[in-house]
Amino acid sequence: MSFLNMKHTLKLGVNIDHVATLRQARYRTHPNAHNAEPSVLQAAEEAVSGGADSLTLHLRADRRHIQDADLIQVMQSARVPINLEMGNTPEILEIALRLRPEIWSIGHRNLQGAALNPATGELWTVEHGTRGGDELNIPRKGKDYGWPTIAYGIEYRGAAI
Repeated sequence: MSFLNMKHTLKLGVNIDHVATLRQARYRTHPNAHNAEPSVLQAAEEAVSGGADSLTLHLRADRRHIQDADLIQVMQSARVPINLEMGNTPEILEIALRLRPEIWSIGHRNLQGAALNPATGELWTVEHGTRGGDELNIPRKGKDYGWPTIAYGIEYRGAAI
């Protein structure tokens, strides 16, 4: 099933990152324990059986959420397209080139909303950043809309960044 052929119909994509976040927090000192739960693979299977049309996994450089093994397991068993949100590092780009997910993006941030400009048809997105660092973007193919190298906002507790 090609995600690109899913035109003109609203589809459900499910982000399963935070299942891994829970596991990583619970098993921080023993992440490869045989009884580590919750299972990312099981969450993926449950999402698909519940009607998900795609799954999103975010492979970060610090592996705070999804681990390499999670991504490989889900990609091998999923019956729906995988959307890989990935950190912008050579190591992660190499993984993406090897696994070839159908949908991917680099340097993801915290997209909060999207709308089509009724006058131009352009996609506009809104991302929450540091206090004073929110963004309005008009995404273009091949451009980077992820976290900048530095932020000019203020931490929400008041400290300068």
